[in-house]
Amino acid sequence: MTNNANTMTAPATMPSSRPLGRWAAPLAVAVVCTLGLVLLWSSVMTNLAKDRRIAEGHLENQTANLARALEEHTLSTVRNIDQTLTILRRIYVENRDDFPKYHSEVSRSFNSRMVLQTGVIGADGFLEVSDLPEANRIDLSDRDHFLVPRDNPRDDLYISVPVFGRSSGKWTIQFARRITKSNGDFGGVLVVSVDPNYFAEFYGSINIGTEGSSGLVGKDRFVRARATGAIGEASGLGTVVPADRPYFDPSQPEVGNFRATSVIDGTHRMFSWRRLADYPLIVLITASIDESFAEFEASRRSTIFWVALASVVIAIFAIALIVMILRQHAARVRLELQAVELRRLNAEYLLEREAATKANEAKSDFLSNISHELRTPLNSIIGFSQLMVTDPATDAMSREGAATIHKSGQHLLSLINDVLDLAKIEDRHVELSIEPVDVASLIKEAVSIVAPLAEKHAVTIAKTDIVGSWVRADRVRLKQIILNLLSNAIKYNRPSGRVAIEAVSEREGTLRIRVSDTGRGIPSDRLAELFKPFNRLGAEATGIEGSGIGLALSRRLAEMMNGSIGVESVAGEGSRFWIDLPSVGAPMRAGISPENQSATGSTRAAPMKSIVYVEDSPANVDLVRRIVRRLPGVELIAAHHPRLGIDLIKAHRPALVLLDLNMPEMDGFDVLRTIKADPTTRDIPAIAVTAAAMPSDVAKGKAAGFADYVTKPLDIGKFLATLRAHIEDRH
Repeated sequence: MTNNANTMTAPATMPSSRPLGRWAAPLAVAVVCTLGLVLLWSSVMTNLAKDRRIAEGHLENQTANLARALEEHTLSTVRNIDQTLTILRRIYVENRDDFPKYHSEVSRSFNSRMVLQTGVIGADGFLEVSDLPEANRIDLSDRDHFLVPRDNPRDDLYISVPVFGRSSGKWTIQFARRITKSNGDFGGVLVVSVDPNYFAEFYGSINIGTEGSSGLVGKDRFVRARATGAIGEASGLGTVVPADRPYFDPSQPEVGNFRATSVIDGTHRMFSWRRLADYPLIVLITASIDESFAEFEASRRSTIFWVALASVVIAIFAIALIVMILRQHAARVRLELQAVELRRLNAEYLLEREAATKANEAKSDFLSNISHELRTPLNSIIGFSQLMVTDPATDAMSREGAATIHKSGQHLLSLINDVLDLAKIEDRHVELSIEPVDVASLIKEAVSIVAPLAEKHAVTIAKTDIVGSWVRADRVRLKQIILNLLSNAIKYNRPSGRVAIEAVSEREGTLRIRVSDTGRGIPSDRLAELFKPFNRLGAEATGIEGSGIGLALSRRLAEMMNGSIGVESVAGEGSRFWIDLPSVGAPMRAGISPENQSATGSTRAAPMKSIVYVEDSPANVDLVRRIVRRLPGVELIAAHHPRLGIDLIKAHRPALVLLDLNMPEMDGFDVLRTIKADPTTRDIPAIAVTAAAMPSDVAKGKAAGFADYVTKPLDIGKFLATLRAHIEDRH
């Protein structure tokens, strides 16, 4: 449009009084108009070509990033299967008598949606061991996952093409390793049957458009798994991929992009591939060229239409202008039209600039929020792993594992800092509201809820009167745990049985809630399995309802409330489950937890050096508490609510205040303004400890008056140095 405006202004510069003849001015207008249209179309087509190249580059980067995510998931899965095969093979060779027990445990540990069967094929080709019922002694001597390991003495992992399983009755990918006896003879094949739909479901969860696809191809050119669009179902299994694909060429790099037409559905696509390290597999991400550029093509057609329309208008205007010049009436009209056009262009420019500004602001807010949400859990992961690595009490194996966790956390943090790219990790976050809870009223309420169930099973519930017993917990979650224990005690009891619930002081500062029953009891050698998810210890065959996850969830909730859960049982006599939680006195006033009531009452002197930490996340408080223990003579006082934190700061006058910025009702900035407005606390230095790590966030925090700004995940060494520096300056 700028070219259009320039075209219109050009005739205005031509003096009409010059004696160039009758056709000089019209000819000049025609030449300028033609040059303007040429420049306009050249500019438009150049910009469109540039935009197309940018869009193609974005598509290449997008498919390459998705292929990397696919590679990480697939490589992790294959390595897990391979490691399991190696371990099971060693057990099978070295201690065959114990193999069924380990085989059963490993089978249960696998994701049931991924692994359909694990088993052992004997040297004669018949299935000897399987976790599928009635699957043994099936003849598999003609299958490649038996023949290839048998005939290949090398210790390679064999990954088959999709085959229809004779024992599972489903399409499977067979992962197999050769079993070699101690004398070097062939001893059979250990095999894991994987459902291709497991890969397809994950691949299908990746947003690559309705015509895009993702897949797993072997270097033998056979398709192992494939998903199209958002449909997580395997398709094209066993299809042979043309040998001319560049990812089959050893001279090509391990990762790359190219364009080709799919042999499966004939769609022209952009391909991104990544070869899996150590395995003959290749992951592919494809995006439909037509679908990916549909919006661009629509925009391109629209642009060309409007430019063509503008060209027609310009041409018509030029003709009219020539006529007006010939008639000597064009100057004023031409200038007025030009002014109108320029005003319109300026208005459009201002609107577009405003829209771009808002889009940039929205982008900054999004990046800040994503950074905060990802850094919060990483704070615990990296922090606790650092603590384990540096703790002298940690054994070598645990220290090695913790180091691996810390390294992985740092790698993830690096990815977040670079691209803020969300990988699909499922994280069930449980919000807890920790407060003083009246145990007596809670047990009374829980007993009334399960009373109909007890009546149905003819079970009597005995409840000891409990008065004045309070614990520090989340009321809703504690009620959930008690209900689970009571319902289990009723369901697994004997007819006309008895259930008893009571609360006793186990030791100073701890209240124990016990639930006893007169059921069948649990063998002592199986108690360790009781809190494993989905393990019902054979109760699934009794017809009693249950999922096998209640006790595992109860243990996690109890631990999150700084408590514990356990069991004592005698087979044939019954079981006793218990929950230990921190006990507190009855609350004196709302908003102040019992453990901090003495702080505001000034009944004891504050430590010589104390730090008040205002944070609503129990995990973060626990982490910082463990870190501060490394500072001799320093006590951490924690507040889970901003207003409680203000009370504690005024009561203790600490050497230092640590503030989380993202809290309910009042954020960290509000707390800072409050303590700075009080003459008794304004000189206490405050440090922001937050997951908001964008440069703008740091600048905002320091401008608000924070003495320092520490971002999560915490670097323990730097964090301790920061605390020491401010405490020493204070004292």
